Amino acid sequence: LDPLSVLNAATYTAVIAACGCTGQWVQALLLLKQAREEQFQMDVPLVTAAISACLAGGRWGRALETFAELSIRNLKPDEAAYSCAMEACIAGQFWEEALELLFQADTNVTLLPAVEACKQSQRWDIAICLLEEFGGESGSEKAEGYRSILASCRPQQWVLALSLL
Repeated sequence: LDPLSVLNAATYTAVIAACGCTGQWVQALLLLKQAREEQFQMDVPLVTAAISACLAGGRWGRALETFAELSIRNLKPDEAAYSCAMEACIAGQFWEEALELLFQADTNVTLLPAVEACKQSQRWDIAICLLEEFGGESGSEKAEGYRSILASCRPQQWVLALSLL
């Protein structure tokens, strides 16, 4: 009897998370595939653990592909899943995907990860537009976003930096 054949979704989640902690993203995805093939009741934490494992392995595109599996399985992503997906967008400079995630989120996803993804992709114009349009009334998120954009301006981008003031 294969010891993995007696796993339940919670155990799969824990084992996949452990794979992520040790940089074994391929093994994590293989376990997710095995869970799918054994027709486990997939849940958001199980898929999120696999997304996180891909992040830990520097596989940002794979992380986003795995995030997409949530909608394929009719599972509603939670804040943790969106957070992992946004991290992948930032690290992989996937600013367009970050915007998609921001606008499809039904949870409390903040604006700053999308701004950061735009900034990392040198799309300051879009980052600034996001802050202007969706920066909130309190101003703290907007101020943090502007600080982040200003900090990323190189010396030759002084005109951009001045335009933010």
